[in-house]
Amino acid sequence: MADGIRALLRQTFLTAYPDLKKSLTRRLGSEDAASDVLHDAYLRVECAGEIGAIQNPRGYLFRVAMNTVVDRQRAERARPSASDIAELLNVEDDTPDASRIASSRQGMQALAAALAELPDRCQAIFRAAWVEELTPKELSERFELSDRSIRLELRKAREHCIARIKKKI
Repeated sequence: MADGIRALLRQTFLTAYPDLKKSLTRRLGSEDAASDVLHDAYLRVECAGEIGAIQNPRGYLFRVAMNTVVDRQRAERARPSASDIAELLNVEDDTPDASRIASSRQGMQALAAALAELPDRCQAIFRAAWVEELTPKELSERFELSDRSIRLELRKAREHCIARIKKKI
């Protein structure tokens, strides 16, 4: 039975093709677009699974063609426009260039040199605060110092490093 329906649809497609194309051309505004849609509709019918009983083969084919139009329109909306692509291509590259990398390395070397000038305990507190991201309370527990002493050590280290880095850079 399915082969008979498919054969009927093929025959209807051949005989109704000029009228279907004319109707689609009016709706789409392009004869080429209408031809493409009819081609896709034919392929859909040929590749479809089981097709049930059809009362109006020509109407069925037109509906398949219109569904193809809707699917194409959805695909077009999902596709980025030329302006979207241009905007993506103009995104500023924030990857550091050679001079920025060199400057950052120079800053890191200046920081390391400034830290090396500090007393060991002050260095350890500073590193624990900035590298391990410990809170002043956690630093107090680790170094067995009051919160006030920790804050003073951190301020001393920060001020010393800032002063040294400004001199070297």
